[in-house]
Amino acid sequence: MGMVPESLAGADDEGVGALRRILPLGYCSTQRAIALRPAQYQDSPTSVLMRSRRFQVQAWAYTDHDNAKPLGSDVKYNLVCDESGTASRYLIVGALTLPRINHPALSAEIRRLKESLGFRPEGEVKWGKVSIQYLDRYVKIMNWFFEHLQSNHLLFRAHVVDTVSAAYRNYGSGDTEESFYKICYHLLFQSVRRLALEEEGSNILILMDDKRNRRPFRLDVLKRSLNAGLKRDIGISELVANVEPRPSSGAKAEPLIQIVDVLIGAIGYVRNGGADKPGASPAKLAMTEHLQQKAGTGFAFDTTASAPFNLWTFDVTVAMKRRSEHKTKNRPST
Repeated sequence: MGMVPESLAGADDEGVGALRRILPLGYCSTQRAIALRPAQYQDSPTSVLMRSRRFQVQAWAYTDHDNAKPLGSDVKYNLVCDESGTASRYLIVGALTLPRINHPALSAEIRRLKESLGFRPEGEVKWGKVSIQYLDRYVKIMNWFFEHLQSNHLLFRAHVVDTVSAAYRNYGSGDTEESFYKICYHLLFQSVRRLALEEEGSNILILMDDKRNRRPFRLDVLKRSLNAGLKRDIGISELVANVEPRPSSGAKAEPLIQIVDVLIGAIGYVRNGGADKPGASPAKLAMTEHLQQKAGTGFAFDTTASAPFNLWTFDVTVAMKRRSEHKTKNRPST
């Protein structure tokens, strides 16, 4: 059984109450994110059936949070993705992985926590806003995240990439936007692949921080590329149900994107040398130290692949070599 996060104590709003009612939790495995036990989760719009250790979930697309529509696919997990350091040497792309049935209750809980700390419901929690004034409140919010991480309700993975290298520029044929989405591809590919192998091919919905792109249809291309790569690698079709944008602020913000922003912001602060600069923000230094202690790792270092808080320096040259080998292997004979 997993431990009950302290943040649930005394919770009485509908979302958090639903989360408390369906505890205790059932493990899928020691390394997988736990799906909150669905048998009593009858009041939500998500229909769930328990079959052995798997969950059959009727998925809903959150393009309109007030009028959700079914995706029409068996989506079991959500990935919530954000990026940091696009203007710095080291780019960090991070994602939370969580069972889809956990998402509404966790989102409701973090919104309630923010309001209890004096944040506006539509306000954005982000690394750039860490200051002495808000430090204690940010610590409480991130402690909430680590309680759920330790309870195995979600997982975190981040890739760090050196954007100054010639390999990175060549990776996107000189197009930085193309290079960025290829890095996103690899983070998401590894996350989805692991889920597919451990959860027998359950489909995944990917939610990305909404950003302006020079070229349209970037997310659709990313979805098709992921599905093609996953089918080629593990032989399973259409694992990615969709890749959709989500705002990080405003009335319809995705609150878990804000959690990712703080985590990858702190990682970037270390990797890009912000913590070593004279006059570095005392609040950000304190926040970084706190997050490293909670994560059980220094952000200057990579972790093991199986760590629930997973940090990895992505070598673009390895990816380019594999792509070249794949093209050579599949080149038509003449």
